[in-house]
Amino acid sequence: MRSPPAFTSTIHELRNGQGITDGLGPDFQTKRPRFRSAARGSALFSPFDAIVSVQVIHHAVSRTIEAIASEIDRVASPGALLFLTVPCLKNQAGDFREIEANTFLPLDGPEKGLPHHFFSCEELARVFRRFEALDMHVDDLNHLCFTAAKRPV
Repeated sequence: MRSPPAFTSTIHELRNGQGITDGLGPDFQTKRPRFRSAARGSALFSPFDAIVSVQVIHHAVSRTIEAIASEIDRVASPGALLFLTVPCLKNQAGDFREIEANTFLPLDGPEKGLPHHFFSCEELARVFRRFEALDMHVDDLNHLCFTAAKRPV
């Protein structure tokens, strides 16, 4: 089994009170970051080495989730790390209506009307099949956490 990706220790260090810029050098700490455009056909585009999605992609129907996964694949460089979380528990409301397999609309509560797709581990790995799963686990908040690396082309 492979060792966890390097950013796992950074997250652990942040939880233990260390700053995100500790050890990154004075240039990183003093200069403003430059953001790149991921627009199709943009002359400024270059692939991303890491993509993070925390509690986001499950707010869609399956067809949209597949499109999101394709876009993540498009903008990720070979070997890029992907870290994402999705909920395990259906606790966003008291009442739901299923609109397609494993996708529900809360009928009350603060997320009323916002689709919620609930993934199995197998489905998450299938949707992100262009990535090699490095880790999949449920965290203390009952979020399914998925870490993967994009397979070489």
